[in-house]
Amino acid sequence: MNLQHFLPYSLLFLLLSSCEAKQEVSIPPSLIEQSYSFVVASDLHYLSPSLADPNSSYFHQVINNADGKMTDYCDPITDAFLAEVIKKKPDALILTGDLTWNGAKASHEDLMNKLKAVEEAGINVFVIPGNHDLGAYQPARFSGDTAYVVEAANADWFREQYQDFGLDQAQSFADDSYSYLVRPREDLYLLFLDANSPGGRYVSQKTMSWLRSTLSSLPQNARLLTFTHQNLLVHNARFTGSTMVANADQVLEALDAFPGKEVNFAGHLHIQNIATSSSLDEIDTSSLSVYPCLYGTTSITSEGLSYQAQETNVATYAKDRGLTDKNLLSFATYGRAFFDDYSSRSFDRLWGETDFGIDSKTAKETFLPLHYAYFSGNPLDLAPYQDNVNQMIAHAGNEKAAYLESIVTDLQKHPAGHLTYSAL
Repeated sequence: MNLQHFLPYSLLFLLLSSCEAKQEVSIPPSLIEQSYSFVVASDLHYLSPSLADPNSSYFHQVINNADGKMTDYCDPITDAFLAEVIKKKPDALILTGDLTWNGAKASHEDLMNKLKAVEEAGINVFVIPGNHDLGAYQPARFSGDTAYVVEAANADWFREQYQDFGLDQAQSFADDSYSYLVRPREDLYLLFLDANSPGGRYVSQKTMSWLRSTLSSLPQNARLLTFTHQNLLVHNARFTGSTMVANADQVLEALDAFPGKEVNFAGHLHIQNIATSSSLDEIDTSSLSVYPCLYGTTSITSEGLSYQAQETNVATYAKDRGLTDKNLLSFATYGRAFFDDYSSRSFDRLWGETDFGIDSKTAKETFLPLHYAYFSGNPLDLAPYQDNVNQMIAHAGNEKAAYLESIVTDLQKHPAGHLTYSAL
């Protein structure tokens, strides 16, 4: 169903409801009859090539002093990722927000064209917006030493343009946010919850009412997976403000009333991390634009659920397509160096001239592998670093040591890393 003209939420709601009423409802197979699989990725932060002059000094200044996103290579990274998705042929591709770099309409439009190719390959695509998708941050076009303001998407525009990537298959949806429910199997539901259309990382009270009503209507023996951009659970006690859904407690309370809830899939943090609680587990898939450019493959059977994070093989994609950029052809080397450069800047910003009791070069060389392991979800043997870490924590002062301590605590608590998850 394609609506060719802009529609406000209320009219779009009525039209979709009317169309649904005329469709014959078919019951999908159960998980016993047919398992279900999807690839999940987050925080693509895609920037249209039309907005980034590769020779722009200002663009490279912004990227090289940012938060580790390889925005200058986001187009081939995204293409390599989608090529792997099409090759894997999962039932669905799910993107949990921050689809674009600051929400330029041009970036959304280019990305949607790429996603259409995934759907044409027989793979459903489901998305939700993130805080960077709806104009909260001013999008720009970079040329020379200047950035020029470009047109930004807003919540109404996003809902109309992305309707073929979620709402078109929704059994139910909220009419004030891009929140919706799909039923890919008779006994499996996927619930996408948007905390960014209303603004402020907040699931609106109208959407909360829809959530409660929707959950109360589901069969009590059904299984439910949920998807948000910001996280619902605490992954690092240092980051519980802007990283989380603002009213996560209300959302969790509503989900707690449904016995079949299993896992929430989120992003936003840019770290590969899995948090557990007594009632709900949460998988944060790292940013696709941050090395090692991870995404997750998930399989659901009648017996349980399994998740595996894996790297996008950009170098193979570049070689197979005859690309000549040496950074793409040696992407593992380039990507790790780019990330370490970001980590080095983070170290300088956080600790500057701090006297750690060891020389600053040794302190930084200790920090870099810890920081990479924390972001990538890879396991790391702390033993070779422990003496230096102890020195750094002892000398950094309480506040400055807290971030380093939080990383070390996570690595100690999860010696196997955060790349796999199973619930059987």
